[in-house]
Amino acid sequence: MKYFLILLLAVTLSNAKIIQRFVAPTNCSACHQEQVKDWMTSLHAKSHTDKNELYHEAVKIVARDLRQPYENVLVKCGDCHNPRLEVAESELDENYMLAKAFVLETTQSEHIDKALTAKHIQNGISCYVCHNVNSIKEKHNNQDVGFNVLEWIPNDTIVGPFTDPNNRAGFHKSEIRDYFVTGNDLCLACHQGQATENKLSVYDTGKELESTNDTRRCVDCHMGSLKQEIIAPNMKPNLAQKRTIRSHLFAGIRNDSKELKEYVNLGIKVIGSTKANIEIENLATHNLPSGFSGRSVVLNLKFLKGTTELSSSKIGFEKVYRNKIGSRTLSYAADRLVSDSTLKPLEKREISIDIPAGTTSIKADLLYYVLAPEVKGSMQIKNDAFTKPYTMKSMTFNLN
Repeated sequence: MKYFLILLLAVTLSNAKIIQRFVAPTNCSACHQEQVKDWMTSLHAKSHTDKNELYHEAVKIVARDLRQPYENVLVKCGDCHNPRLEVAESELDENYMLAKAFVLETTQSEHIDKALTAKHIQNGISCYVCHNVNSIKEKHNNQDVGFNVLEWIPNDTIVGPFTDPNNRAGFHKSEIRDYFVTGNDLCLACHQGQATENKLSVYDTGKELESTNDTRRCVDCHMGSLKQEIIAPNMKPNLAQKRTIRSHLFAGIRNDSKELKEYVNLGIKVIGSTKANIEIENLATHNLPSGFSGRSVVLNLKFLKGTTELSSSKIGFEKVYRNKIGSRTLSYAADRLVSDSTLKPLEKREISIDIPAGTTSIKADLLYYVLAPEVKGSMQIKNDAFTKPYTMKSMTFNLN
């Protein structure tokens, strides 16, 4: 019990006091209506299992393959999915695992279970997560992610790219932090590093970006272009001023299909009557696809003679992971990485194809899957936003 109380104190100290009026994003929308509306469409708003069945099912798969309690995996994933989760991984000891296995309620299990359902984490990566980060610690290894590198402000100060010495908002104090203005440290606190103890579960988005020497920031693509706007213009209008702001879509294929359509080029180079090279170019500064290991991009080709389909073929761009029994799985529970055909940052790739005799045109559809059909397996996912294909490019190449 003494050891548990010490751990509880350590977690309490690392998680600054939760200011209750900041917990609900609806409170922020009184002044920041457009930003909250955008955020609600993003995966940041759906990073808790209660609001994301893909995440819920993925945690179940990982728990099954690793033979761990569901809650153990949830806490580890919570380093990034719910960095204000008030549970330390070191609390998930044998006593807790035995309590879960035998359905026993102990002081320890009650504390952890309560933390996993706390109201302030059910909103996912909300306003109160990013805009309450006081500082970001230097990373020393791949397991330094999320909760482990973020330090919170202990009072009612909200941070961002601006300061407000006049306290115009009234609802909170405002201070500036450099990581909202330059660099990618805030994004890469979670989007670069190891998701579980499994070394295959590394998110390498930061290293992918670094390999390009490109000066673009994550927000330049995923939070859109800069614009001038007055936040809450009717509040103390004499103190109001235009500021440079961005969208809070945290854009991805689900909530902004334009985002990915603009970051890939597709073409063809015909070589004689029976051969051609498909030309595909990734204009993004990270792999395509990147991040979550269940994603895939598929190029479907149909060879047509007039309107008659002669044949078809499929080319995949993805990482394929398998578990110990050889079944397709996610990286977090994988035994090995079998293949990696993802497009690397800014890569131009040519893929040789055979053209059937009599072909007059080739229909090419480049599709993006949040969850590849081959990975879905036994996952019980009803929301087709996670399973349907999203069209990135649809083109017809005439050969005549």
